[in-house]
Amino acid sequence: MTENIFNSENVNITYSTLIEFHKNELEKTNSSKQNISNQISAFKMFMKFLKKENHDFIDIEFTAHFNENLSNHLETSNIADKKSRKYHLKKLKNSYDDLILIKTIPNDFGSAVRILKDRSNLSVIEISKKINIGTDSIHKWMNIGLKPKQKSLPRIINLEKLFEVPSGTLTRLLPTPLSSSDKKTRTEHGTRCGELTKKKYGLKEPTKKLIDEWKGYVTFMSSPITPPGYKRNLTWRLRDCDSYAKHIDDWNTINNKVCVSGNISWGMHSYFFGWLILPIKDGGKGLSIENLSLAHTSDVNLVWDYLQWRKERSGCFTNESKAFINSCMKFIRDDTGWGFQNPTMFAHEIGISEENWSTWCANNRKQMLSIDKDLEKNKQYKKSRDPAAPIFNILSMDRPIDALYELCNRIAKNRPLNYYKPKTKAQFAKNELLVNFLCANPLRLNMYTVMTYKEDGTGNLRKTLNGEWRLFFKSECFKNEKGAANKDYDVAIAKDLYPLIDEYIFQHRENLLNGVDSDIVFPVIPTKANKDRWGMCCLNNSKTIHDLTFKYLSDYSSSGFSPHAFRHIIATDFLKNNPNGFQIVANILHDKLETVLKDYSHLEVTDGVNHFLQYRDYCRNDYFSNNTAGLQA
Repeated sequence: MTENIFNSENVNITYSTLIEFHKNELEKTNSSKQNISNQISAFKMFMKFLKKENHDFIDIEFTAHFNENLSNHLETSNIADKKSRKYHLKKLKNSYDDLILIKTIPNDFGSAVRILKDRSNLSVIEISKKINIGTDSIHKWMNIGLKPKQKSLPRIINLEKLFEVPSGTLTRLLPTPLSSSDKKTRTEHGTRCGELTKKKYGLKEPTKKLIDEWKGYVTFMSSPITPPGYKRNLTWRLRDCDSYAKHIDDWNTINNKVCVSGNISWGMHSYFFGWLILPIKDGGKGLSIENLSLAHTSDVNLVWDYLQWRKERSGCFTNESKAFINSCMKFIRDDTGWGFQNPTMFAHEIGISEENWSTWCANNRKQMLSIDKDLEKNKQYKKSRDPAAPIFNILSMDRPIDALYELCNRIAKNRPLNYYKPKTKAQFAKNELLVNFLCANPLRLNMYTVMTYKEDGTGNLRKTLNGEWRLFFKSECFKNEKGAANKDYDVAIAKDLYPLIDEYIFQHRENLLNGVDSDIVFPVIPTKANKDRWGMCCLNNSKTIHDLTFKYLSDYSSSGFSPHAFRHIIATDFLKNNPNGFQIVANILHDKLETVLKDYSHLEVTDGVNHFLQYRDYCRNDYFSNNTAGLQA
């Protein structure tokens, strides 16, 4: 037992508590009943000498005056074996010091390890070698609050021995049960998706005929002018492929530009076509892939069977179900639908004569519309997941944004040491900056995935002549160009990000480019999803954020959360503390006011009432402070 350096002045321990603790410690060492009895007896004789009872609090007689009291007791008492008595009482003093340590040590595991490390005068490297665990793990315990996993428990017990502290001093501070792995606690939606991904059914390789049909549809919808002889009531815009970081199928590109609406719509239709060719025993229709055609989306019976099958699979009619049936109705809409206007191309694919095609389209669309209205009226369309579930604890905080600050703080405390490889430090700097960007300018992840930096100042990330960093995106780069994002996005970046940006851009970024001449700010390792657009992959960056939030904020969210959750957290925080701030939140998110009111507010009735009560108390106190006569009355 080393010298106790912890302050016992504010710790109240009774003699009975010390007796019980000392007895338990002796039992842990398998002491004989006789030995335990002898030590307790010696203690009670010492208490009698000090004129203390079980209920009395231990004071200076057991700290600064202990040695003096022990000497006096041994000299004045009739003790046959003074050496044994002294030994027993010294053991008791050790137990008292241990008990003080346990009661005064921080209840946080990392803080306790840090204090005990300083007390021991051992370096992290020395501790690492003695208990056979990596220095990174020890730094993470002390600096960012990470807890050991189950497999590390024997090492924590050895750490207690190394620090010469009572058994349980550190292990009692660990969660019960201790985490056995790095696996995240999945939400209900995540668990369901995990099972469903084992039964994939989407069509990955469409036939040439189906591609030609779809390509014609995309060309029609995205043409800058309505093709002669046709009608349409809306258009799909084209964007530069470099402004879209998600997977792009070749049949959704026109002249090296991507039709985003077509790409999204194809994603829904590919699952419908995949279902059509599923064997009947698996719930599909068992069609031959060679027979697939866009014409099948005009059949209300097929569409309805598919939606019901999806409901059985996912548990509800999702918003994607609504989007799909609306897409089918648009395809056969009277006068303006691409399918409706092309009987020669589609009618024979499902055995309908060209003469009856318009009637077929009208009747099936009418029935689809009826289904859609009934599902809407009966509130059957539901979100397949609760976006607030992974961040419920954070949204319940008075200031949810504090969790994001804590995330940034913990990441900063875990920065790699100088001897780490340049690429490791670069990857860390990239992740740290990306998280800080999401906290300061909560745009959708696609914007940061495609973000560029160019030395001539024409990229999206720009540094002005006066040293100010700014973000610039043209309006057409945004998802909602025709809505809130109808103007170019040109905003200042929070100044606390400047050092991170400077360090990453000018010191680390080049170590991630692998010699490639690229302007991408946050490049990712090339994958199948981004093989044609080097360095851009939303899926990769999204997974990175999910892993980082789980790693550093597992005490706030047991599953981690997506980049989009940053938008929910920031919106919720601002609205909780600024009840009338909906328009400001819309500006922050670069979104429509209607969207904020519908999707991002999370403002509970109780929050509104609390704000009113605070305002009421302020007004009442102000009134009575200026009208003391009224208060006295």
